[in-house]
Amino acid sequence: MTQPCEIDSHKVLPTIRRGLTKILMEEAGKNQTEVSEILGISQAAVSHYFSDKRGDATIVDRHPDIEKKIRALGEDMTNGISTSARIDRMCVICKQLRAHVLDEQDR
Repeated sequence: MTQPCEIDSHKVLPTIRRGLTKILMEEAGKNQTEVSEILGISQAAVSHYFSDKRGDATIVDRHPDIEKKIRALGEDMTNGISTSARIDRMCVICKQLRAHVLDEQDR
């Protein structure tokens, strides 16, 4: 049985980061270095997320409620959001997306 933390590290976080990367680069006009600083990840990771080598867009496509939350967080990150608020919102999105993934695995 796959543990919830494994799901988070292998599916959920990469999917959220992929979405945030796309929003920050395509809509906010940030470059890879700026996105890496905002997300606290390497520039190489940003490149992988942006080129769809990491993260699963199909998970978010199946759950528009999650897509809206990722989009709203990305917009707020563009406009400036406190670290604690960003962490809190990432945790909420992560838990909700994990629940969707677990539910899909149970089917």
